[in-house]
Amino acid sequence: MRSKLFIFFFIIFLSFVSISSARDTTDILRIQADKIDYSQNDEALNATGNVKISHENGISVKASKVTYNKKDGLVKIDSQFELIDNFKRSIFGEQLLYNINEQLITAEKKIIFQDEKNNKFFLSKIIADDKFENILGYNLVTDLEKNPDFKNSKPRLEAKKINIKGNISTLYDARFTTCREENKIESCPYWNLKADEIIHDRAEKSLSYKNAKLELNEVPVLYTPYFSHPDPTVKRKSGLLAPNFSSLGQIGNTIKIPYFFAVSENRDLTLSPVYYFDQHPLLLAEYREKFKSGDFSLEGGITQGYKKTNPTNTSGSRYHLFGNYNQSFLNKVLNDDNLNIKIQRVNNPTYLRVNKINSTDDKFKRNLIKENLTQLNNEISLNSFSRNEKLNLKIAANQNIGVTKTSDQYEYVYPEINFSKFNLFQETFYDSKVNSILRQINKNTNQYKTSLVNNFYANSQNYYLDNGIKYKFLGQLNNINYDSNFNDPKKNTHFQVNPVLGIDSSYPLVKRHEVKQEYFIPRILTKYSPGKMKNARSNDLLLTTDNLFSLDRMNSEELVEKNLSFNFGFDWILRDDKKNLASPITEFSLGQVIKFDNDLDMPTKSSLDKKKSDFVTKFSYSNPNNFEINSKNNIRDNFKDLNYTDINLKTYFQKTSFNFNFFEKNNYVGSERKYIANFISPISSNFNIKFETEKNLKTDRFTNNNLLIEYINECIKYGLTIRKDYSSDKDLKPGSILFFEFTLLPFGSNISVPGFSN
Repeated sequence: MRSKLFIFFFIIFLSFVSISSARDTTDILRIQADKIDYSQNDEALNATGNVKISHENGISVKASKVTYNKKDGLVKIDSQFELIDNFKRSIFGEQLLYNINEQLITAEKKIIFQDEKNNKFFLSKIIADDKFENILGYNLVTDLEKNPDFKNSKPRLEAKKINIKGNISTLYDARFTTCREENKIESCPYWNLKADEIIHDRAEKSLSYKNAKLELNEVPVLYTPYFSHPDPTVKRKSGLLAPNFSSLGQIGNTIKIPYFFAVSENRDLTLSPVYYFDQHPLLLAEYREKFKSGDFSLEGGITQGYKKTNPTNTSGSRYHLFGNYNQSFLNKVLNDDNLNIKIQRVNNPTYLRVNKINSTDDKFKRNLIKENLTQLNNEISLNSFSRNEKLNLKIAANQNIGVTKTSDQYEYVYPEINFSKFNLFQETFYDSKVNSILRQINKNTNQYKTSLVNNFYANSQNYYLDNGIKYKFLGQLNNINYDSNFNDPKKNTHFQVNPVLGIDSSYPLVKRHEVKQEYFIPRILTKYSPGKMKNARSNDLLLTTDNLFSLDRMNSEELVEKNLSFNFGFDWILRDDKKNLASPITEFSLGQVIKFDNDLDMPTKSSLDKKKSDFVTKFSYSNPNNFEINSKNNIRDNFKDLNYTDINLKTYFQKTSFNFNFFEKNNYVGSERKYIANFISPISSNFNIKFETEKNLKTDRFTNNNLLIEYINECIKYGLTIRKDYSSDKDLKPGSILFFEFTLLPFGSNISVPGFSN
């Protein structure tokens, strides 16, 4: 019998009242459709065209054709449908059987189940109660590409069967990968993580695996009967981190298995035992804590050393301890205050390099360990700031473990007080500052020095003459007081006042071309100091275009350049008239210092001890598209000898880059010549080659060579590295290392398979 829509609502309402006693509830089922046929004899309803079904329990169904059997309480659909509940969980598919009496949903054919978090699960069949508390699915495939944890990869999770009960999801015969499905067909590298069972506890936010194995191109490389880790929603949770296999030259092959302890929301501890196949193990530990206005970190390690000793592999245990405490305050001394306590302790000069110990830069730790570190700083400092004042207090015990004699390794600073006040006379001077430094030092076995240095700086604003010449006045007053036994024990006390005056003048000239703009800026700094300076011939000061026009180029609190000097130079610049940041820029600078007399107290390397200094030059050409070169030179005043050369060349084209640095010192500047080069280039769309080399041209010996051939796609990165280390120092000896390294993307944990070392 065909009925009108309003008559159908009435009949359906009465029919469900009649079955409510069987379920002890009052169920109301509403059906809308373009066409409805209802048979009272069979108690069956057929609805076609824009069918919409809604149940009082929150379940709603949309389809083009629906059959409803009142007697059995069955809603049957054999076409495309969409089922949604109150929590926006949904099922899409092509075949549905909804048993209202038993509250059971069975769906088949191209099933998509979407949970309340919009995660999609593709299934061949799903069986669930209508509250979705118990779900059984078959042939699961998930699409995780929209997950922000997998930005560039194609993550998929598959399972023969999935069972969801409350917060527990169990996957049977499961596989996970972030590789494209086409990789296998295209013979590209891919990986799979397979397990007999994967159990996801959403309440505990953990994933557990039974009989798990890692496959590379379907070749098993790693197996474990059981392991677990936090699920992707967890940022911090205790558990094992990814292991690392590597080879460390003469120490041999190693494996590191870190364990992370999430002590609390703001504290954590990582223990990393390192097992050496041929030597005693190394235990590394790292503690971090973050609090409201500061942080604290502590890193350390200890090992018994070598199992077998010889003149190269010396006996004795090795350890290190690095700590940093940082605390900020407000208005305790000045406006902003910061207290810092730093600890650095290493008992063996080559221990860090031999074991390749380097801190992970996590943007948290402020006291990073670097394997080449030899200068250790242990100090307590208080730094306080306000708008016009700065105060620094410090006590320190510094150690240079590269010095052979133990008693000469230490330098003690107790205390150091540094106070500065800025903008003293704003109405008179454009820039002014007063600075006082009190310091007491004890080093090199009872060599002491107590000093008080007072400095006053004042610079005027820029003035201009009618012809365009620009000039300004510079002033400095330096007062040095110290008591020391460093040099002459019979004359320990020293008092000195050094005024320094200067006029900095320049004449900017501009020439406009059709599409270019050319600048030529001659400049002269005339400065004079009638004071005295102690002997600084061994100082490492080098004259450059960067300090040529500096009133305080000695870069020392106690060294002031005396007498009259004329500092000549010019800058030449050629650039695009439109000031396009992507256009090439060419710059050249040249300068020289001229004096009336030789000054034998000045640093020899600087050439400032002569009447005429070296010519200093700087040249740079930058094409932001693909090329950049920078060159610094010190040329003897006869223009025949290059005393210092530093050339940097950078080229980059698409993904290829080449960096080359040549460095040379000659004559009184030093005796050194070397180059450093690195090259990175794609062999193909997935293969890259990286090469790094450093060579001492004086000895004609390489310092190191590294070659890496690397492959990377959306889910895996691996590379072959050949490393040659030429270092030789106590426990260090030259050697070669070959190892294969791969990373499962996007997780970023390296697994290195050792090759050989000698």
